[in-house]
Amino acid sequence: MSKENAKNIYKEKLREAIEKGCHVEYKKVTGEPKRAAIPDKLYRYTPLTSYSVDNLLNKRFYLNKPNGFNDPFDCHYMSPASYFALVDLLQLPAHDSDLQTRFYDIMNKGLDSKHFEHNTSIEENTGVTCFTENNPEKIIMWSHYAAYHKGMCLEYDFSQCNAEIFTMLLPVLYENELIFKESKSKDPRVTFYFDVIQTCLIKSKEWEYENEWRIINPNCYSENDFNLPCFNPSSILLGLNSSLQGEIEDKGDYKNRMIFIDKIKNFAGRNKIPVYQMKRSADLFKLTPEKIALS
Repeated sequence: MSKENAKNIYKEKLREAIEKGCHVEYKKVTGEPKRAAIPDKLYRYTPLTSYSVDNLLNKRFYLNKPNGFNDPFDCHYMSPASYFALVDLLQLPAHDSDLQTRFYDIMNKGLDSKHFEHNTSIEENTGVTCFTENNPEKIIMWSHYAAYHKGMCLEYDFSQCNAEIFTMLLPVLYENELIFKESKSKDPRVTFYFDVIQTCLIKSKEWEYENEWRIINPNCYSENDFNLPCFNPSSILLGLNSSLQGEIEDKGDYKNRMIFIDKIKNFAGRNKIPVYQMKRSADLFKLTPEKIALS
């Protein structure tokens, strides 16, 4: 079976498990089916900043809070499952309309009237790091996520990841509608986990071109929890404009970027990681990587 077919089958089984709200079914698709579905290479596009370079040099993924994401629907919905798990746990009347109203007002800060404000526990205590299947030859990911081609792209081989990262790594599911299903479990911890998975994985089909995978940790309660130890990338690619100074760019920004690139090259040389500079193709609308010699 091809990798693409394995991925499509896995995503369909994952979608079915979420729609059934069944933790047992979900666990069935988190082992070998997922291992067969994970692409050979996943990429992370990022600007060149002190934070991104420090994360690379210190071998960690920084898990972002979702409240800064560029999709206004991304991770901004709390499903009804949490409400029913809570009232069951507290032995409260589940269909008390005033109680429901107060709960959703607290959890979602007026979902309909205030346009998904950032005040849910999912947004505060969940850490997310995003990757894509889109290879660096494609222009759009550089433009959107790597400071208009001044940043870098890190290529990762997740076949070498540990069990913790493997468990957290999941593909985004793209749908035409908001889809949230109640968990069948009476355990509020399981129910909350399903809320997180649904909320962080289901996005509009408008974003399907990103071919996204995510590491999702729903248990980030301290700053350390947002820093996930990881492994080295299999290669590092520098953006087309990473070494160029723009006409309207601050000289300090350019100088800092050169310092960051030197640090990256030194790190890559010590760890035997190939580094590439992206170049324009001569006859196609795509970018091509050119290997950089490291001392």
